[in-house]
Amino acid sequence: MGCTGADKNVTTTNQAPEASITSHSDGVVLPEGEAILFTGAVSDSNHSLDDLLVTWYAGTDVLCAEGPPEVDATARCEGVLTEDVTSITLAVRDPDNARS
Repeated sequence: MGCTGADKNVTTTNQAPEASITSHSDGVVLPEGEAILFTGAVSDSNHSLDDLLVTWYAGTDVLCAEGPPEVDATARCEGVLTEDVTSITLAVRDPDNARS
């Protein structure tokens, strides 16, 4: 048998990376005006940790600028919160621009 001559499309799917905050639980009340250390964990099933970039947000404002995670897959950020902050988010981005 030979090729039929029909074109076949080959596609790949990039899995989105994952991130979770490990230092604080949802709903916990954090002090304002004091330095707080936030920690989290990141992973990606089809990219190495060296390829990932993490950013921490306080509401919609950047709390800690984009940078690589630690070699043990943790992400750390120390920041001071103001009274108007209602959420902390850990975001991770892979080289294909997939985000969590």
